[in-house]
Amino acid sequence: MNWDAIGAMGQVAGSVAVLVSFIYLARQIKQSAEITRLNMVAAARQQETDFYNTLMGENPSEVVAKAAVRPSELTPGDVGVLLARVSWFTSMMARNAIMEEAGMFDASWRKTMLPGIGRQIAGDPVGKTYLLLQAASSEWMTELQEHVRSLPTGASAAFYESMLEVARAQRREP
Repeated sequence: MNWDAIGAMGQVAGSVAVLVSFIYLARQIKQSAEITRLNMVAAARQQETDFYNTLMGENPSEVVAKAAVRPSELTPGDVGVLLARVSWFTSMMARNAIMEEAGMFDASWRKTMLPGIGRQIAGDPVGKTYLLLQAASSEWMTELQEHVRSLPTGASAAFYESMLEVARAQRREP
């Protein structure tokens, strides 16, 4: 083998190495862009969650208990708390769906979250109505709405009544 052939093979090897480096760099840039996008989504969802937490106030459990047990006593402020609560739940679930789409979560979060959230929303007639009136823009929202629709409103009234009594007792304590 002559030196020209060895030099040509070296140039080919160098070109392949450069090409592999470019492919690797392109993948890294794509992954970095996706991580940046997910971080932005997470930050926006966190701001949204903080906003809903502020709207819900200090004791949303008391309002939820009142809605389940004595919905006729709800004030406009109470209704706002209940709507913020449903929005908070759906915001958290939307975040999880985005994480699932990105491959960071698997679909198992639906099996654990949907039934629990569904029971909580179904126990509140205002929240249940609000959720069911929203357009189902995603598969998880359709699943949640179907689950909530299948549950009787106020199904956990006894539980909410006990929550209301605990809240009242806490307010009476010094």
